[in-house]
Amino acid sequence: MKSVGQHLSPEARKLAGQIQAELGTDATPAALGNVAVGLWMTGRLQVALQLMGAAIAADPANTDNQCNYAAMLTMSGAAGQAVPVLEALARKFPDNPTVLNNLGQAYYQAGDEEKSEKALGRALAVAPGHPQAAATQSEIAENKGDKAQAVALAKQAVQRSVSRDKLNRLRKLGYKLTLADMEQSRPADPDPLGLHNFVHPPFPTNALEENRTHREWAAFYQEVQTRLQTLQQRLNAAQAPAIAAANAQALANYERIRSGNLTGGAAPVAASTQTGVGQISLTSQENEATTVVRPFAQKAKLMLDLLSRDAGAKLRLKRAKDALADFVAKNQQLVETEYRAEYNKLGRKDANQTGEGQANESYCDRFLALADKYLAKWSDGRETLYNDYLHQLELKLSEEVYWQQFLQPRAEFQVTVLKAQIEWLSAFMSAGIRTDGSIGIQVDESCLAKKQAPRGGKLANFNDVHCQYHSELNLGIGTIVTDCDKMVSNLGIGPVKLGLSQDMAQGTDFHDSFVSCTVEISAGKSAEVKAGPVSIEVGAEAGVGVEIGRNGVQDVYVTGKVEASAMNVVGSGAEGRMSLISGSGSVKML
Repeated sequence: MKSVGQHLSPEARKLAGQIQAELGTDATPAALGNVAVGLWMTGRLQVALQLMGAAIAADPANTDNQCNYAAMLTMSGAAGQAVPVLEALARKFPDNPTVLNNLGQAYYQAGDEEKSEKALGRALAVAPGHPQAAATQSEIAENKGDKAQAVALAKQAVQRSVSRDKLNRLRKLGYKLTLADMEQSRPADPDPLGLHNFVHPPFPTNALEENRTHREWAAFYQEVQTRLQTLQQRLNAAQAPAIAAANAQALANYERIRSGNLTGGAAPVAASTQTGVGQISLTSQENEATTVVRPFAQKAKLMLDLLSRDAGAKLRLKRAKDALADFVAKNQQLVETEYRAEYNKLGRKDANQTGEGQANESYCDRFLALADKYLAKWSDGRETLYNDYLHQLELKLSEEVYWQQFLQPRAEFQVTVLKAQIEWLSAFMSAGIRTDGSIGIQVDESCLAKKQAPRGGKLANFNDVHCQYHSELNLGIGTIVTDCDKMVSNLGIGPVKLGLSQDMAQGTDFHDSFVSCTVEISAGKSAEVKAGPVSIEVGAEAGVGVEIGRNGVQDVYVTGKVEASAMNVVGSGAEGRMSLISGSGSVKML
């Protein structure tokens, strides 16, 4: 550690000392280590190294700090010093993917690709979705000339989290992602709108059923039309604030560019005074404008792009819609011509003299036979075509809405939801049923021996699409609160009142470059260090992951034992745990 300290700038050592003094003697080595990782996340590499060294000195047995310090050393160009520490941790925790990855990254930076490949392979065996291990393995495969394996591993690296660095690497390899490549990243059964709950009335196959179902369809259609009117009114009211919010944001971006208020870099920017002195908000700067990093946003953007380019899904929906429309048009024409002509020949003037012994005794038999004949034509495949169209539309709307919730501000997303609901209800009107509930085949109730009780359809209520992803981690150094369309990450440096906002501007003596890495943040207790550093394997403690690339924070995602439909993680106090998971990038600082 002493040799490392000699390479750090006097300013970094001074600031680290001030932070440690402000934290005071009550700060545990675990809390001090968390502060160091928090500073690393914000690009303060030298200060983070100095503080982590102090945390190690205070408690050499803390394995979280050991692993994190070794990761920092690797990414600072001192992999040789990191290897012995990580080898010892790997002997103690042989199946911990964080340790194995960090060891593999250290070997890779030290130039030993054979050992690196072995360690990273073990990490991937335990945690197949490990983002950094797969990315570096891809580089090793490319170095060996195995482009196919390099592409396969690069695709594996984007399954858990997506970053611009990873997508650029795939482009460099000449590969364009497809929806099939991301199949395991897609929700198994997304239904944010509750479309599964909607049930249409049955289709009639004979005259007896037609007598019942035309009433059910008439009532169903009336409810659909009433609901559509209400939704359109809500949409009209919702569009105005959404447009106003978008215009305000565009104006703010324009004013920022016009005034030259740009940092010109990709580092996180300091929080405003509203968040408290000494707090740092995780944001990234892209395309000359500061944008808040949203959880799952990178993956959502990628998935929506892939969905929009999925020719197969578009073709299936179009074919289903066209097939239903063609069927309906054909049979409506059949009713208007052939059926109507045959019906007019039935001797309607004596229709009231039906039944045994009456003048028109055979009328009902002939009428029912005619009605059944054309109802059979209508029933032949119509329900299958109708349900297939609804199914293809449900797939489209459900997955699009699922991913859009992570990208759009609430006002804009509400407009998206209302449009999807309108499109869904409008589709129910395509069954070829008239507004009176019939298909144009007249049924004389006097010829029906018995009426059956209505069964009806089920025009359900749409689900309220509330954000199902929420995490609140209090790590002692501040909080990271994550919801679908926003992440408020205030990494306050304990009680420090040093005015770090001045130092966060890129180009100062204190600011360092970003390197590729991941930070896993767990709600677990510090006592769990006996089980090894926080890891991203399946079944690990629930938490939040932050993907950091050369342009700063690039993605935020869920880790551990969390169902995709109900993410809720709450950590407590300084007991929260953070693991720094190194990547192949290095600033060669030491």
